[in-house]
Amino acid sequence: MTIESLDEYRTRDQSLEGSQILIVDDQSTMRKTLQRMLESSGSTATVAASGEEALHLFDKDQFDLVLLDILMPGMDGLEVLKAVRRKHSMSELPVIMVTSKDRDEDVVQALSLGANDYIMKPVDLPILRARIRNHLSLKQAEDELRKAREELEQRIEERTTSLLETNKALVNEISERKQAEERIRLLAYHDELTGLPNVRLGKDRVANAIALARRNKTTVALLYLDLDDFKEINDSHGHSIGDQVLIKTAERMTHCVRETDTVARIGGDEFIIVLNQAGEKTAIIKSVEKIITTLTGSLRISGQDLYISVSIGIALYPDHGQTPDDLIKNADEAMYLVKRKGKNKYAIA
Repeated sequence: MTIESLDEYRTRDQSLEGSQILIVDDQSTMRKTLQRMLESSGSTATVAASGEEALHLFDKDQFDLVLLDILMPGMDGLEVLKAVRRKHSMSELPVIMVTSKDRDEDVVQALSLGANDYIMKPVDLPILRARIRNHLSLKQAEDELRKAREELEQRIEERTTSLLETNKALVNEISERKQAEERIRLLAYHDELTGLPNVRLGKDRVANAIALARRNKTTVALLYLDLDDFKEINDSHGHSIGDQVLIKTAERMTHCVRETDTVARIGGDEFIIVLNQAGEKTAIIKSVEKIITTLTGSLRISGQDLYISVSIGIALYPDHGQTPDDLIKNADEAMYLVKRKGKNKYAIA
């Protein structure tokens, strides 16, 4: 969705609600479009028409995130970014650069100067909104962690005169807190059982793959996988055996694809695989057949040989959908068609 279709995407977003966002762009139409989108999502959007005006606003107001155009007359976005980073780190104030498709060198320079992310013009509002949401979530997590560390440091200082046993207890508490923080970070984006990306991170990877494919005019293949008769394994052998099957299957899947591809568990015995820069349909089918061959067969778990097979539905961008949800839905429907026709095969949406 581009800026021309803003009215179709007007809805409030709890993750954006209450946030303070600064829009810096010399184009009035772009400023107004982004401002309407953000305010309809519950954010407070402040606009600046130049780099100089933006720096003035930084001196008197506090912001949670900045949308910063690179190409502006006078002080451009890169100069503004340098000034921002002299006072605020990347975690304290996320900055998303806005640039044209033919300005790759500007993107590289912006990222080297401390930009958190970038979006190409014409702006795809759902992708921009998702990126804003992600960076605000990360900022909130960093703020909470920073506050937790400050509280810990204060408590440590207050207890420095305590007895040895008190000190030992405090060390244990610090260790547990750090472990809890790491676990929270992991569980926010990863499946607890398999360690794979979860549905939240999986959809984000699909969105990123679509954005890259749209820019490069290439194809994304979304594979929806479901283990055949997995319920019978759980019912006959117990959930602990079923869990081991899922873990082993997840390991096999990751060995079937490239490092640039994504394997995610989206629930139960269902997975998605995102094939970036997927190429021609014949190459995609060859990859799918390799996955089916690798996953099909006997799997030894706790001394038992279990037969495993998989059904796969395939949806391609741009042929079968323009959004992550569309691709997942169409691939899911193709997978159920395989189930009805005998399982352990693939079908294209």
